[in-house]
Amino acid sequence: MVLNGCSTAGQVRRLLEIGVPAVIATNASVEDKSATEFSIRFYRNICQRKMTIKQAFDDALGPAQTMTNKDLKITEKPARGLVFLEKQDSLTPLWELFCKHPDHVNINPLPVLSVETPPSFEPNEQLTQIIFEALDRAGNKKVRDMKSEEASGSEIVTLNDKQKAIIKYLPFPVSAHLQKLFTSIEGSDGFDKMSLRRLEQIGRACHIVMEFIGFIMIAQLRENDLVLPLRLKKRISNCFYLTAQQRATFDYLPFVTTTTAITRCCYRATIKL
Repeated sequence: MVLNGCSTAGQVRRLLEIGVPAVIATNASVEDKSATEFSIRFYRNICQRKMTIKQAFDDALGPAQTMTNKDLKITEKPARGLVFLEKQDSLTPLWELFCKHPDHVNINPLPVLSVETPPSFEPNEQLTQIIFEALDRAGNKKVRDMKSEEASGSEIVTLNDKQKAIIKYLPFPVSAHLQKLFTSIEGSDGFDKMSLRRLEQIGRACHIVMEFIGFIMIAQLRENDLVLPLRLKKRISNCFYLTAQQRATFDYLPFVTTTTAITRCCYRATIKL
């Protein structure tokens, strides 16, 4: 457990007593930038570099020191036990690693999960079929013709055929990101293999879809010339002033659902008038 706030060492004893095997705590106030750098490096060491808790802790102290003028009294030291809490003084280093037993900090705490992927598993098969069916329900004539040919047995419709149709008939901002998911890049894992690279691309594709729907909703509001509540007007206005960084993390789902609900209410009210 990491207690990366100011003067958190007082909570260590109880945590160790109730069974927490290892605790990182501070002995005094800690600056925000220093604490941030410590956390980033520590968790990166644990998750990406697969270090032990002790290795990750020792390595993270360096970046923490570079972000402050305060002397953090960083030295190579073992993990502390409960006895150390009784004799802290002004020379005590700011960050300390406490444990019930030395072995508890010489492991990486993340579970190792081994998943065997069936040899015939095709990551894009289900994704392709779901989107293909959605285009059919939306009334895309070409897709419906392909489904009829497939059902009658007059034509063999391959996975690649369906993917080509999806890329062709979906709006470009969406299809461009789906095309990456369907693509195998020679000499690398590509995006069509089960990997972190693919997961990141799925995230990008989802975000683009929600952003695209959000702008469609704004366009519909403009087209129908509805009288909108002030809070919705403000929300829409704010969307156009997002920075690139804000846009990359903006949650479009609440915006889309709220806009849809208010648009329906306004439309019904306008019809009644």
